[in-house]
Amino acid sequence: MKLNSFVSYCCLLLALVCSGCYRSFTISGKLDNKRWYGMGQGSVVNEEKIKNCSLPRFGFGATTDIPFDLTRAPKPTGCPKNCHAKQHLDFFVIPLAEGKYDLGNPDPCLPSLDTKARLFHFQTNPDGAHILKGESVSVVDDFIAVGKSWIHITKYDSETGALKGKFELHLVNKQGKQLHFKKGRFKFKL
Repeated sequence: MKLNSFVSYCCLLLALVCSGCYRSFTISGKLDNKRWYGMGQGSVVNEEKIKNCSLPRFGFGATTDIPFDLTRAPKPTGCPKNCHAKQHLDFFVIPLAEGKYDLGNPDPCLPSLDTKARLFHFQTNPDGAHILKGESVSVVDDFIAVGKSWIHITKYDSETGALKGKFELHLVNKQGKQLHFKKGRFKFKL
């Protein structure tokens, strides 16, 4: 009997230790079949900016230190704190309600908006125009969502502001280079 309680104690201790190792990222998925993860936040869009929309809207994004050119670098952290930002993924004016939404077509209530999702690649630059995660950076490349891009909000709790869902993006830059973000997941609070 003592052996069983000792084994149970060891299993419980191992479970507690391992649970402390798990890190929840704001966004995760596969970018061109390579693991992608990053930390960020979201916010509700001011109603004055979306007067023609029937539903409230929100936006969110995440930053990562995973090199976009897949060069060897120190182990990426996903940018939970200040880091050497390499990429940033943003979603704009998404309806704040459970459901699946097409990101590749124009939004009837915001016809001038060319995209609802963007992926930026950065490089460190002391004279950069952007400060991201405490570092001055310049945009190297800018990809927008086109075609069969979608986001599915699977859970929204209006009382706590908790959002959860999944997405897939077909991204293209001005030079025609394409990227695919598959098995995308997000989870955060507004």
